[in-house]
Amino acid sequence: MKSLLLTAFDDYMRPLGDLTAPLMLSYASRHGMDFRCVRQFPAGKTAYWHKVPCILEAFRDGYDKIIWLDADQKITN
Repeated sequence: MKSLLLTAFDDYMRPLGDLTAPLMLSYASRHGMDFRCVRQFPAGKTAYWHKVPCILEAFRDGYDKIIWLDADQKITN
């Protein structure tokens, strides 16, 4: 099963995203998942409003399981 840990953040959330994205990458690596951090969005769209299109794109890319975490989530272990 191909799994993806997915997050996104815009410039407004960048300070927090810059702290949490490396933790998410580490977590995904330890648990055999790929990691994707989306930083580019269509004009006028923020990360918040672009979650579903990001998830649908990941399914089209062949992932069977997608875990979405907001940029303000901190993961440990």
